[in-house]
Amino acid sequence: MKKIIAGNWKMNLTKQEATFLTDGLLAINEEIQDKNVILFPNFLLINELIEATAGSNLKIGAQNCADHVKGAYTGEVSPMQLADLNCKYCLIGHSERRNIYNETDEQVKEKTTLCLEHGITPIVCIGENLESREKGEYINDLKKQLDFVSGMDVVIAYEPCWSIGTGKIPTIKEIAEITEFVHSQGFKACLYGGSVTSSNATEILGVSEGVLVGGASLKVDEFVKIIFA
Repeated sequence: MKKIIAGNWKMNLTKQEATFLTDGLLAINEEIQDKNVILFPNFLLINELIEATAGSNLKIGAQNCADHVKGAYTGEVSPMQLADLNCKYCLIGHSERRNIYNETDEQVKEKTTLCLEHGITPIVCIGENLESREKGEYINDLKKQLDFVSGMDVVIAYEPCWSIGTGKIPTIKEIAEITEFVHSQGFKACLYGGSVTSSNATEILGVSEGVLVGGASLKVDEFVKIIFA
């Protein structure tokens, strides 16, 4: 399996900035055939970047999707509409979606199901908060989240909520533990996300199938270093 290097741009980058970053990655296109590099821009940029990266080794995904195919859901974007643009991946259940927008496990399951029905590979995010980690309840909490997508052909991204944007990450042993646990639940691929940088990417990639990169994916030089880690 190719290592997955995913860059979640979140609500960042203008059209000009996104083009500059994408061009920098296209410049190394021939050198990344052994990696699965996926960019997750905001919705406004998806179509343009899909066209710009056509025929390359870069893939474009969405940061979220609706839990309905169509209807009176103002401001939402459905998996059907993403598939119509030839969008191949979608992040589902990111910790920011769960914590800020109160997204539930039931919604994660519905979004995952709809993505699969429309030929989109879901990258389902799971994670625990600091209290759960300190109390030793994190495995049970992660299992509850995984149970909602059990048996589905998805990629899992483990992102401990207490690590995202803080500069703090679990030890390599702790990341390896979660990767093995995810595998034991029937999932083939587990990415790690949470304060990933070029300085820790090599070790993380040694115990996981890939990384979900946040802030470091906004800087072309740093992201390239992660890709080649």
